Amino acid sequence: MLFSPKNVKGLGLPKAQWEAVLQTINMNLIILHSENPHILACRDPQSEITECVNNLGVKLTTKCTTQNIRKQLRKEQFQAWCALPHKGKGVVCYQEVPAANKWHTTQEGLTSSEWIAAVKMIFNVAPVRSVPGRSLDGNRCRHCSETETLSHVLGNCPHGALQRTARHNHIRKLIAAEFRKQYTVVEEKTVMQ
Repeated sequence: MLFSPKNVKGLGLPKAQWEAVLQTINMNLIILHSENPHILACRDPQSEITECVNNLGVKLTTKCTTQNIRKQLRKEQFQAWCALPHKGKGVVCYQEVPAANKWHTTQEGLTSSEWIAAVKMIFNVAPVRSVPGRSLDGNRCRHCSETETLSHVLGNCPHGALQRTARHNHIRKLIAAEFRKQYTVVEEKTVMQ
């Protein structure tokens, strides 16, 4: 998740272990394209590039550039994230709508605590009992007998029903207010329990 591309909800952080090798490749590509006979007489940039690519373990299907190599490495990190038994559940779905996946890197419209909570939910490390190693007394919900997963807490636990209903009513009012600009709208009254 740390090094996966931003368009699949990864953080896209630079990995120093890659960058050192990528900068060596980039330097050798510049030397190779300069065609300076004095430098080419001293060193073999093509063999250094091949050695660096082999050290990274990348199998390139496109032109050998640091951008393509970095893209391939990030793609491999995403696949490794998807393969994780608990924290990788559902991650493969992030690649279906890449346009909706970069919001967490800008932090726009969120307070710091909201952003941290959102990132924890994205990366499947929210403080719920089903996370391995999180609870010493089992994975059952603190308020009912179901397994305490993030989806259970947010959508099904009776303990949060009032908050869910209030959020639903607030969103319904926002939608109704927009429709009122053009239509006659009657809102159904609900009783809070």
